Formats: sequence, C-alpha cells, structure tokens
Amino acid sequence: MNTLDLYRLDGKVAMVTGGGRGLRASFAEAFADAGASVVLCSSRVEACEQVKQALEAKVAIALALACDITRRCTTRG
Repeated sequence: MNTLDLYRLDGKVAMVTGGGRGLRASFAEAFADAGASVVLCSSRVEACEQVKQALEAKVAIALALACDITRRCTTRG
C-alpha cells in the first residue's frame, strides 16, 4: 500500500465554506484530487461556480451553493 492511499477520500463528500477563492479553493481542489466530491458554499456563489467548473474539468464531482453561515437557519424539518 502506498502511503498516499491512506489519505484517499473516495466516496466521501467535503464541504468547503468560502470555497470560491483563495486558500479554501485550494483545499477544495485538494479534496477533489484525493477523490472526494466537493460542495462549495459562499455568500458569493459566482466565485464558487468558477471553482466548480475547474473541478469538473478535472472529472471531479462538485456542487456550488449560495449560503451565509453567519445567519442561523430558521427552517425546521
């Protein structure tokens, strides 16, 4: 077994808040490279869409969502 195999994320989902730019976009790319599907969240969904497209070009599964984690959700299920 290769040491890097210990860090594979195949079948996992990584959620990256603020994943539309900077270091967090790099984290999203690293998660995708390790095999995870990636959910990118930000109040500025346009930036997340760009990162999503870049990840999908690398055959990763990605989703971009608009969300603001500083606001409490009042919807109850």
